[in-house]
Amino acid sequence: MKPTALPVWVRARAREYRLTYLLVILVFMMFVASPLVKMGVLRPGVVDVSFVLLLIVGIATLGGSRELTMVLAVVGGLALIAHLLVVGGARGTTAVLATTLSMLWIVLLAAVVLRPVLSYGQITQVLA
Repeated sequence: MKPTALPVWVRARAREYRLTYLLVILVFMMFVASPLVKMGVLRPGVVDVSFVLLLIVGIATLGGSRELTMVLAVVGGLALIAHLLVVGGARGTTAVLATTLSMLWIVLLAAVVLRPVLSYGQITQVLA
């Protein structure tokens, strides 16, 4: 028996669970973590961690491959650790490493987002 292709709405529904994760992280950042950081209850690193999670789940939602999501997670995690070390008082090479990893992560994020935006399609095709 030949397997049938899933309807579009079934495939779209399979990706929607990630949107729920995005919403939960965003609500936590905006309405829980940020006010508690301003009150002095939480450390600023909590907002940084939730922002990194937000970006990683956002990249996964865009439909990037698992390998690319893992590379972004590793680079983002390393950048976050280096940033937290700098916030903790580290200087010199650690500060340079934190800045370099952050810049690399932003370039990777931009590449992932711009790839589907600038790829060939109905809007970006050249009219003959």
